[in-house]
This record gives sequence, structure tokens and C-alpha cells, in this order.
Amino acid sequence: RSPPATIALVTADADTDESGESLELLAKALHSEFDYPGAMQAYERAYVAYRREGNVLAAARAARTLGWFHGSVYGEWAVYRGWIGRALTLLKDAGAGTNAHGWLLAAQAQAGSDLEAQKQLYEQAIDTARRCGDLDLECDALASLGIMLAFSGFKLEGMARLDEALHEAGLEPDWVCGVS
Repeated sequence: RSPPATIALVTADADTDESGESLELLAKALHSEFDYPGAMQAYERAYVAYRREGNVLAAARAARTLGWFHGSVYGEWAVYRGWIGRALTLLKDAGAGTNAHGWLLAAQAQAGSDLEAQKQLYEQAIDTARRCGDLDLECDALASLGIMLAFSGFKLEGMARLDEALHEAGLEPDWVCGVS
């Protein structure tokens, strides 16, 4: 039996006038069902629809998400860089101060290979999150920075960032880790 989101994707194929928002919601549903190819297809269609609608921020978000799938899920880093580049180009029109730009900074940091450059990108993403009041972005960037630092040999600094992310998320580090 096909999951409901998969059925919706097949049904949506017949209707090319779907809004970017409805296609993005479909993509999120497919993602939650672990249907990554279907989610990617829906995000690509959402990207096209958002561009057609003139919704630059949403198109950039769809491009960033497609980049994430290609890089983080499938290891296709060249395709990742293409989608992230597309999203950055779109955001130049929307302004660098948006939380969407912060998410792209975090995505760029994730794919980097220079520790200092990655650290700066994560810190810029954290600053953007705080300016925009985006707690999800702040927690994600803090946690990612902490993991990167800890795995790079800066354990105390990394763990401090992870603890900060947990605190911002409303969790206590010792409760999560099960130690006192």
C-alpha cells in the first residue's frame, strides 16, 4: 500500500498549477515518510512554482533543502554546491539579514573543509538567528558548531556549544546525557 504523501505526489503530477506552498508541504510529508526521492521531486517542483510565483525567499529555501538532500543524504557535493549557489544568488535580492540567509550560512559551513572558515560561517549563522529570533536556526547552528569543534579536537569548546544549544532548546545537558 502506498503512503498518503506518495499518492498525493502522483496525483499532483497531473496538476501543474499547484502552488509552491502546497508542493513544499507535500515534500515535507514525503520526507517524514523517508521517501527521499519523492521529497526531492516535490521540492524541485516547489522551487519552480515559487520562482513562477515570484516568492524568492521560498524558492531559496527549496533550493537549500534540495542542496541538503543531494549533499547530506546522497553525498553528491557538486550538486549540493549548485543548489546552495542558486539559493545564495536568490537571497542577494531578498537581503542578507533574513533567517533564510542564516540557514544558508549553516549549510555552507557543513560542506566546508577549512575549520576556521566553517567556524566563522556557523557564528554568522548564530548571529543571524539571534537577530531574526529564529530559535531553530540558533540551536541547529550551535549544535553543528559544537559537533564540528569536538570532532576536530576542541572538545571543551565544542561541548560548551552543544550545552548552549541544549539549553536554548529547553533541555538540560546532564538530563539528555544521563550523567550528573
